[in-house]
Amino acid sequence: MAQTEGIFSDLISQWEVDFPGEDSAPIAIAMRLRHLHMLDQESLHETLVSFDIGIGEIDVLNHLRYQPAPHRLRPSDLAELCMVTTGAITGRITRLEQKGFVVRVPSSSDKRTIFVQMTESGESLLLETREQVARSSRFLKGVRTLSASERDRLNRLLTKLISVF
Repeated sequence: MAQTEGIFSDLISQWEVDFPGEDSAPIAIAMRLRHLHMLDQESLHETLVSFDIGIGEIDVLNHLRYQPAPHRLRPSDLAELCMVTTGAITGRITRLEQKGFVVRVPSSSDKRTIFVQMTESGESLLLETREQVARSSRFLKGVRTLSASERDRLNRLLTKLISVF
């Protein structure tokens, strides 16, 4: 941690040299948020590797799970929710389909429309991975070290920050 803080300090100092008079707090916050994201993704990947599934595929299953039964969406809607291109979502869907976690279902009302639907094994996998992540995520463990009031405040601040986008 001390080494990471030293790197942040050096980068922030360089920022202040490059942009004299600019408030360096926003870049310091952005660097720390990016670093936390990278640590979280690394921890999540470590957990999911034993399930032979990637972060992107779990993201798809999560979005499908929170749709009303029968837990289906169009690929284009999944791409938007996952914030990836339609090409990227096609790859995720194909991998999930090959493993039996989703199926492609033609629309009964429009032959041009295909839905992606989570299977029972996909739902089981999702629940299993979520339990494991809840138990083993270093990121979640770190968040739990904050007091309830700190977590509440951080949550409100992050919500406010996200709303700007």
